[in-house]
Amino acid sequence: MTFHFKTDAQLAAIGRVPEEICIAQLNYSVFRHLVMAYDIRVAPPVSVDGLYAGMSALVGAQDTAFEVLERFRNLGQYDPWLDKRRVKGGPSGGQEAQKAWKAHDTCPLQDIRDYRNSLMHGRTMPGVSIDGSVRFPVIGQELQYLDWRRIIGVPINALPLHDFATSGDILNDAWNRTVAYIQAKWTAELLPHV
Repeated sequence: MTFHFKTDAQLAAIGRVPEEICIAQLNYSVFRHLVMAYDIRVAPPVSVDGLYAGMSALVGAQDTAFEVLERFRNLGQYDPWLDKRRVKGGPSGGQEAQKAWKAHDTCPLQDIRDYRNSLMHGRTMPGVSIDGSVRFPVIGQELQYLDWRRIIGVPINALPLHDFATSGDILNDAWNRTVAYIQAKWTAELLPHV
C-alpha cells in the first residue's frame, strides 16, 4: 500500500498542521489493529494463541484510539512525532495523550485491558473442558482462577459455568465492546468537527 502525505509547506498553504497527519496515521493504525483482531475472530475455532493475539490487537486499537481522541480533543498540546515525553518538563507525546484520554474518560474498557495484561504478562490461563470444548475464565473472572487448582480436578457440576467461555466467545465479547466504544467516540468526538 502506498500513501502520499502533503509536506509541511503544502499543509501550511491550506491552513493545516503536521498534527493532522499524525491523527490520520493514528486513525489508520486503529483500523489495522481492528483488522488483525477481526481476521482472528472469523477464522474459527479461535485457539488460545489466537485469543492472546486477538486481545493484544484489540488493546492496540484501544491505545491508538485513545491517543487519536485526546490529540483531537486538545489540538497542539502533544508533539505529533513524539511517542512519549523524553525529558522532564519537555513536550508531551503519544503516551501522555493516551494517559490523558483514559483519565478524561474514566479508564474505558479497563477490564479488557486487564484481561489482556493477565494473558500476556501473567501465568497461563487455566482451562476446563466443558461439552467437548476448552473454556477459559471470562473477562473479569480471570483473577479468580490464578490458582489453577480452583479448576483442575474439580467436578464440572461444582464449577460456576458462567465464569467460563471459549476463546472465540471471549474474543468476540472484547471485540464487540471495543468496536462499540470506538464507534460511539468517533461519532461523538470526531465527526461533529468534520
